Amino acid sequence: MTTSPESEPGNAPSARPGVPWWWRPIAVVLGVAVVGLAAFSVTRSGGGTAATGSDAKGNADAACALMGEVPDAFDITTQGDEQLARMGAAETLAQLAAARDAGYKGLADALRAPRAVVSRDFSAEGPAFAQALAEARAACARR
Repeated sequence: MTTSPESEPGNAPSARPGVPWWWRPIAVVLGVAVVGLAAFSVTRSGGGTAATGSDAKGNADAACALMGEVPDAFDITTQGDEQLARMGAAETLAQLAAARDAGYKGLADALRAPRAVVSRDFSAEGPAFAQALAEARAACARR
């Protein structure tokens, strides 16, 4: 009489061939540990999504620091990727600051303009870009 491999001790049938039956409880324990660690780190840091004025100020400061690195004019074929990424990051940080504190809405609007000009005109060397960048820098100085 022949026996199947499942009937031998230690070879319980598995839904996934090749995975030992004892791996499932270990995977569950590891998964629970990861989720617990993530929850613990969020509660230790103050709640994760709670916004405060100081967070908004930090985001506005970082946005203006990035915008300060944008040159007065640049060739979009050679520097476009870097400068558009810098302006996009500044715009996003300003929007985050405005979401946390409505007083930064004007800053967010001003920092949106230079990238919009480049997207519209495919140039960062004309008077429209220079004006948008000057207004963005002025908004940063007023914050």
